Amino acid sequence: MPTSDNELGKALNLLIHDVRAPLGVANGYLRLLKEHRLPSADEQERALAQALESLGRVSRLCTDASAYLSTVESPAPAEVAVSGPDLARRIGEAVKAAGLEWIAGGVPVGSVKVTRADIVASAIATILATSRRATENTPDLAATSAADDRTLYLLVGTGAQRAALMADARQPVDPWRGGHGLALPVACLQIEHLAGSVWTADAARPGIAVALPVEVPTP
Repeated sequence: MPTSDNELGKALNLLIHDVRAPLGVANGYLRLLKEHRLPSADEQERALAQALESLGRVSRLCTDASAYLSTVESPAPAEVAVSGPDLARRIGEAVKAAGLEWIAGGVPVGSVKVTRADIVASAIATILATSRRATENTPDLAATSAADDRTLYLLVGTGAQRAALMADARQPVDPWRGGHGLALPVACLQIEHLAGSVWTADAARPGIAVALPVEVPTP
């Protein structure tokens, strides 16, 4: 995902779009409170709670924007080699924390170079969790790992969708589409900096796959 002026413009436009709604909600509720237009204590409490929730969302959006700029301006080099099984375990934990079912699958024998394993695991969980929005009523949606001698794969979808991700022609994922805010572009950029890739396939949508290169031990 190139970080051209066009990409930075997309980030700014997305931030403005996503911030406008919660700020408007918070402003509306606070105005009602200031003008004493909510007579009951319960109404006042609900209004305050909604305003705080909206402001919290704005804070999270600003955190995502800061993370995006930090990733663009100062991409941290991959410095630590984490074993394939250890990284897959961390990814599984992050995926389950994101609300997805995790099926332990194949893991590589070698290691994956990362800056911090927890950040990479969180980025992958963010990417895989985007499939959940379009498949809330799909009972067999799950994430799993697979591997060959050179690559660690993380896949999410139904069983048929996960198979299609590995077998069919790969289509790049556009992180700016789908209403996922800046969290998805940040996560995809972090994977790109590790020489990884993110894709889907026509028969796999909305399933998503992530691949990371594996360093094979020297005999």
